[in-house]
Amino acid sequence: MTGKMEGEVRLAGEIAHSLRPLAGIRGAGHMTVRNGQVPSLKLNANLMKLAHFNDLGPAKNDPSSFNLISTDLELADQRISSKVRDVDGYGVDVDGSGSVCRALTS
Repeated sequence: MTGKMEGEVRLAGEIAHSLRPLAGIRGAGHMTVRNGQVPSLKLNANLMKLAHFNDLGPAKNDPSSFNLISTDLELADQRISSKVRDVDGYGVDVDGSGSVCRALTS
């Protein structure tokens, strides 16, 4: 992904030298990426056919490009979650929420 990223994260807790350095860390913040591109984004053939009919306004720009991705972040129990995510592409506006976690095994 390319673009200009800005953000702020505040962390609290002791960072341990271990396989799970985020185990005792808690934090919160926000992140914004502006004017970027996701070059590996692949659209299926049906969406590419529809894109040819949409020649109006900003939607005619490269579908792998975006104007803004913005999210809040919360870190707790080795999980990063978000209550608000906003993706503004060229002709697309997506709002969402969710969480991401990765279990480390030894």
